[in-house]
Amino acid sequence: MVWCGSRHDDVRGPQTSNLQSNSRSLDEPSTLLALGGLGIIAVTVGLLMWNKVPPMVAMVVTPILGALLMGFAVASARPAASISG
Repeated sequence: MVWCGSRHDDVRGPQTSNLQSNSRSLDEPSTLLALGGLGIIAVTVGLLMWNKVPPMVAMVVTPILGALLMGFAVASARPAASISG
């Protein structure tokens, strides 16, 4: 495949088996975190579109419940760094 005048094969280096090089499984933390985030956004938008809850509740409670469902604990939350250093 040619893109911007160069071949991708030259950049990738030696190829390994298809199972090792091409597959990214759904159990990787970054993939699960991204899918969870998209799910939270979809639920929030759905609640807002169908007027099931007030907007403030949808935008505050839904992400908190989603984070708890994904396994994040309240104890792991750290306060933001102070501006005055």
